[in-house]
Amino acid sequence: MDEDEHLLACLLMVFVAVSIPKLARNENSFYRASLEGHANNIHCMAAAVNNIFGALFHICGQGDIEDRMKEFLAVSNDVQDLLYLYKTSSELIL
Repeated sequence: MDEDEHLLACLLMVFVAVSIPKLARNENSFYRASLEGHANNIHCMAAAVNNIFGALFHICGQGDIEDRMKEFLAVSNDVQDLLYLYKTSSELIL
């Protein structure tokens, strides 16, 4: 894969990291005792991210799989921090 495809894979990773909080707030993401799980199988998200991004960055051939996975965790954490700050600041305004 060339440099552009590697960049697209990185952008896809950021898109998924930013989308996780919205998905987590979805009504189907709550545990349902009647199903003994989640209606949208969100519990599979961690394994899916690990396997898909691991394979995708392996195909890219840059040899930076571990760095990209650490970057995913950092971006996900930063998104959570920003959302918390936004929520806190909007509550102060109200």
